[in-house]
This record gives sequence, structure tokens and C-alpha cells, in this order.
Amino acid sequence: TLQINDGINFGNYISSSADLRDGQWHHVAVSVDRDNSAGLKFFVDGMSVGTQNPTGFQSDLSNAEPFFIGKHVTSPAANFVGQIDEVGIYNTALSISEILSIYNTGQSGKCKPSPLNPAANLVGFYTGDDVTTPAGIVFNGHIYFLSSGGQTWVQAQAEAQSYGGNLVAITDAAEQNFITTNFAPPNGVQYWLGANDEAAEGTFVWSTGEAFSYTNWSPGEPNNSNDEDFVSMLTNGQWNDCRNGSIHCIVSRGIIEVNPITVNGATFAVGKVGQAFRFDGSDDYVEIADDASHRPANITIEGWFKANSLSGSPHFVSKPLVGNNSNSYVIWYQNGELRGGHGNSSGGFDTLLTGFTPNLGTWYHFAYTIDDAADTHRFFVNGVQIATAATNLPIFYDTINPHPLLIGGELDNNTLGSFLNGQADEVSLYSRALSPSEIAAVYNAGTAGKLKSVATPANLLRTAKMETFGSLAPTTVQLSAATVTFQQVTTAGVTTESGLDMGMLPKLPAGVIFTGLAYDISTTAVYQNASPNDVQVCFNVPSLAPLNPAALRIYHLESGVWVNRAATGNTLAAACTSGMTSLSPFALGYLVPSAAQASVAGRITTANGNGIRGAIVRLTEPNGTTRTARTGSFGYYSFEDITAGQNVVIQVTTKRYSFANPSQIVTVSGDLSEVSFTAQE
Repeated sequence: TLQINDGINFGNYISSSADLRDGQWHHVAVSVDRDNSAGLKFFVDGMSVGTQNPTGFQSDLSNAEPFFIGKHVTSPAANFVGQIDEVGIYNTALSISEILSIYNTGQSGKCKPSPLNPAANLVGFYTGDDVTTPAGIVFNGHIYFLSSGGQTWVQAQAEAQSYGGNLVAITDAAEQNFITTNFAPPNGVQYWLGANDEAAEGTFVWSTGEAFSYTNWSPGEPNNSNDEDFVSMLTNGQWNDCRNGSIHCIVSRGIIEVNPITVNGATFAVGKVGQAFRFDGSDDYVEIADDASHRPANITIEGWFKANSLSGSPHFVSKPLVGNNSNSYVIWYQNGELRGGHGNSSGGFDTLLTGFTPNLGTWYHFAYTIDDAADTHRFFVNGVQIATAATNLPIFYDTINPHPLLIGGELDNNTLGSFLNGQADEVSLYSRALSPSEIAAVYNAGTAGKLKSVATPANLLRTAKMETFGSLAPTTVQLSAATVTFQQVTTAGVTTESGLDMGMLPKLPAGVIFTGLAYDISTTAVYQNASPNDVQVCFNVPSLAPLNPAALRIYHLESGVWVNRAATGNTLAAACTSGMTSLSPFALGYLVPSAAQASVAGRITTANGNGIRGAIVRLTEPNGTTRTARTGSFGYYSFEDITAGQNVVIQVTTKRYSFANPSQIVTVSGDLSEVSFTAQE
């Protein structure tokens, strides 16, 4: 009930919602537009539950009394009993889509997530941003290339991780010979390798987690002079130990080693953090070439996942074993619950049952850890441990013709199957069991995700006295979805990219549809920023296909106002800015002709894929207009003559079936034919 009193008129407005005294959390909202006869709207859990006319109250609503939460001014018996969280008051009537978006944030709420520096021992990072690996040289199935330059060891390793790799781990004489032949640094300069003894002096480890058994030290090294913890390579291929960014070692770049990623039919979609891998549940999967770093004794597998169907025991991540129906480690769904497990060479397999069933169409953060030393494996959902058990089964890995790491499927007796229908984002592997607090931190980063960092070297030519006498070519750094080009960098630094929550920023201009992609790009480098195009950002956004690139707008926040900085001739692979002198924040949107009409259609199915006949489907436009349709014999429905360029809410109800997410916000950019819903099993 909403009570309004403008000093002249007084009235109570009552919604048609169900009784909410069920001990569960509910999101309740009321929006009031007193100039609109249908301007008072009630919402419960993001869904409209009533519309009334507030135009009879046109006088001033303000007064000098305090604002109470949970208290009745005159009747203590009417005080609220329960809990209330994140009360928000807005000086505008929020739209249906805005209220639903607040509800859909769930536990993340309205706070602005902060990006997270990846935890130590990250050995695999697969973002779904369709990162293009720089051209390199292939050896033993891996790709090798040099980092961008001007980096400390930590910065070079961060750049390597942004490509899903690491600084090189040299594990035998053949690999050493290859590296020396192809990547020997110039005289007087050294290149970073992927080893360090930062954790325990004298105990060197590769960042990939591989055994530090082969060495090629220069005579007298390592000597730990000036507390040197990081390994570099000299011109002759021998190794030296250096400080991170030490003036005693001139280390200009790092040697990066990456496992090739093959996208087998998977496409890209707007994800939890930027863009994600999208799988159709039929034959799509992502394959990452095997590497020793994928075979640690202790491991954490974590990432964001969304399932559109749970039929057929979908596998989220798996590392198959050769020749049998098992995996070294795996996260999958079977018999009504999420599971994690790992196997050994004799067919033994330990399964960790969680009792948890994900809701369809909902993003979750999953994490599965195996701690061999503690004989324990654990499973976490949304940062909270939901299952743990003892295990004395070590993880076994194939070392002869091993299988690749798979996202979105598994290999069962050498046959691909158990494909995921859904999305996966920021899938990460670590060579240790992360702590509960570290896993919670990843979940709490939310849409900001993990920070993608790349060193940004200066490109000025200076004399020995640091006098500038010229500049090199522009400095270009590739992050994840973004590539940044600086015309002139006067002082080296680090450039970063993270996801951005638009909830704390101004709305995009009227008539612009937000794509769901927003980025915070910043740098500690000092660069020339006096002229247009002193800095340019290009985005690779395959998730926006089949959007016409000519309609795409790249909005840059300048003095609190969104300004379109999209260049002409853009493509989805290279959507670039123009006329820009500064970085941070960016939001991608697009324009749709206001007079265009479109259709919205889809299908309502059971969990087994059968059409549901007679389901009621409602389409609600921003102005409150609601249309209703019923599904036919095979579960199909459609709405015609919908004005393009707006966000609409589609809701489904049936007497027999329930839906984890019975409503969707869709952007009508043209004819839509796949706005579909799948009932729960």
C-alpha cells in the first residue's frame, strides 16, 4: 500500500500483490508520475503488480518531518517486523526495465563493484573477450612472443595473463635452445622469464606451477645481490636473477608463452564481465591446448556461468583423461545438483555433491578447489562454501598425448558430449587451492571482474641527460576487449581495463539503447593529451553481432556528460574512438530509427525441449502498455508492431510449470525471434 498526502487530498493506493509475509527477501518498488493517469505502479521482485491513477494529488508533497524506515509515527503496533535493506529514493519515476535491473542485481545490490587484481598462482585466464593473440612463433604446440616492453617482472606477467598465458617456463634443453635462438635479447639487455623465488629465498618456482628442474644459470648466479627474486635471460641464453624493476638489470621486455585457444562453434555474448563465451548446447565448446600448468597437484577452477538448460548433464569445465570415462578435474551438473570431482589413473574418482541446482538464465560464480596436502576438496557458489569433504585421492594427469582443457563440454571415451547450453565468463585456473576469502573477493568484484593490466612504455628518445630529442612510433597496448594507442607517452606506466557498473553513472542520452558493455580504462602512464586523438581506444565486440556497426556509438563520460566519440567506418572487430584526449569511462550503445516497427517472438518449452501449449506471455512497454499472447501447440508466441528502439519486459506464466526467471528485459533493435523461456525440471 502507498499512502499519498499533498496537504489537500489524502488517499491509500493498494496493489494486487500476494501476501509477502513468507520469511523470504522481496524487492518492492513503487514509482509515481503524478502527471500520468497510469503513473502509479507497484512492483514486487521486478514484476508489475498494479497500476493506478495518482493525478488527483498535484500539490506539494514536501514537509519538515523526518524520514522513517520501519516505523509508524503514531502506532507502534504498525511498526515493521523483519529486515529492510538498500532503501532508495529517486527524484524521477523509474521505468519498468530500470526497476527490473535493480532486482536482477541480487546480492550485488547498487554498490559499484571494484575490479580485483588476480590472486597469485593464476595459470589460466579465459575471458570470452575474443582476445587476439599477437603473432608469435610456435614450438611444441605453444605460441611464444615478446611483451610490449618497458616492464617490471610483475607487469610483464600481468600482460602475459591478459592473453591467457604466462611468462615463459623453460623446462628442458630443447625449449631453452628454441628460446635462445628466437628470443635472445640485444647485448646489454635482458628479457624476463617466468621464474621467481619471492616466496622462499633460494627456492625458485615457475609462475605456471611446473617443476623447476631444468636450469641454465650464468656462472655465479643466482647470487641474490640486492635482494634479487626474479629470473631474466641474458643475450647468450643464460639466466640471471634481478630485482623487480631494478636499475642493476636492464630488462626491457618479457617472453610470453600462451596455449592456443580454439573456439569450436562457440560464439560471443554480453556476459557477466564484458563479453562471454556462448554455447548452444548442441556441439559448441572451447578448447585450450594442454600445458603442464594445467596439471597442478593443488588446483582452483573458478568462473562465472549461466545455464539456459540443465538437460543432458552439462559440463562447465573439464580436463579429460585419455581412454576412459573420467576427468582429471571437472565441474558439471547431474541428477538435480551441481558437482565437482577429480580422478586418478586406476579409475578412481571422488565426487563432491553440492545439493545445489542453479536457476536457469541466472549468472552464478562457481569455484571448485582441491587441496592435496590437506586432503580436502570444496565447492563455492557466489562466494559461499556450500560443500566440502575429505579426499585422499591425488589428481592424476595424462602426460603422454594428454587431452586439452575444455569449457562447455567433456570427452567421454574419446567422444565429445555433455555440451553446455549457456555462457561462461572469466574462467580461471590456479595452481593452488584459493582461500574462502579469496574466492569471496572474486565474487564480490561482480561486473568489474579481474583487472587486466599491461605495461605502457614511454616512446620518447632522450639523451643521457634525459633531454628529449624525438619520439618513436605511437605506443599501442592490447588489454582484453580494448586496444589503446597513445601518440606520445612521456613517462611509462600501466594501463588497465575492467568492467563497469552503469548503475552509478548518468543515463545514456535519450534514444540510445545500452548494449550491456561498459568499461573503465585508465593508465598511470603520463601521455600527451592536448590534441584530439592523442589517445584512441578500439573495442573488439563480437558479442554485438548482428548489430549494424554504423549504428554503434562509443560514449565517453566528459565533465559528467556522455559524448559520442565513435569514429566513422567502424566494424565490430575494431570499433574505435575519434577526437579523444582522455580515458575512462566508456559505454557502448546504439541508435534505432524511432519510427521503425518490429516483431518479438519466441518459444516456451519444458526442460526437455518440448513446447508448452497455452502459456500466457505478456509484453510491457516503458509507457506501461501491456499486450498478452498465448502459446500455440508447439509453444510458440509472437507480438507484432512493436516500436523499435525501446526496452520491453516479457513475462510468462503457466498453471503447470514454474520458471526460475519468468521475465526478461529485451531491447527491440529489430525483429526478435528467440525470446524464449525454459521451465524448471
